[in-house]
Amino acid sequence: MEAAGEIELYNDWFGRADVDRDNRLSGAEAVAFFGKSGLNKQTLFKVWQGVAGDRPYLSRQEFYTAMKLVAVAQGHGGVLEDGLMARVVNGLGGRVGVPRMAG
Repeated sequence: MEAAGEIELYNDWFGRADVDRDNRLSGAEAVAFFGKSGLNKQTLFKVWQGVAGDRPYLSRQEFYTAMKLVAVAQGHGGVLEDGLMARVVNGLGGRVGVPRMAG
């Protein structure tokens, strides 16, 4: 479960990323925002697949989960291991910090 400060931060980031204000994050919006993480496109695609699968957007809650996966990948040298990704997506990954985002 996220701490109150993390939820506020994620809400702020979601608002910045959701450029068209439709309360969901399109693939293009995600690419623009997640690129601030410094992770390579392959890892970011894996984050997307782990949270959204083949759907063309992320909900707000899925965005929160994606941010956790970004933080995990950053903490593991840019690599997102499948087992750990599944645990985080299913809420079993334990405490995950906030990712570092440029800008």
